Amino acid sequence: MTAKWIERLRESEEGRRLIEQERLIMQATEGIAALLEEQEVSRAELARRIGKSSAFVTKLLRGNNNFTLRTLSDVFFALNRSAHLSLGEVGDDISLCTIKPSQPLRFVASEWPPPQRGQWAKSPRLTTAGQNEEVAA
Repeated sequence: MTAKWIERLRESEEGRRLIEQERLIMQATEGIAALLEEQEVSRAELARRIGKSSAFVTKLLRGNNNFTLRTLSDVFFALNRSAHLSLGEVGDDISLCTIKPSQPLRFVASEWPPPQRGQWAKSPRLTTAGQNEEVAA
């Protein structure tokens, strides 16, 4: 049974947008919390590994603050994990990803040209097949 306040949120586009924000925050924070428990890593130890304070980790796990994808990547890296983003329809149920993607992205820094002053350079696109494609901006 769904709470009435959630049903009311689902009635508007703004409400659905807020639900999706919370869904993603919950998925990230629950993933971090599960890894901390699984690896028996304390919040203080995670803070040490990412060069932040214990208070920072507490804020992160509360889900009240807006953290960058770089920060989340650093946290998962500190726990010897890699985060993967999957897309679905608005309102789809969430589940924590425990399966590695079948085709990982490949990144070869030497294939990226230096930026050209005043314009976007053609840059290789990351692909799941490991084949770079030229992209004109």
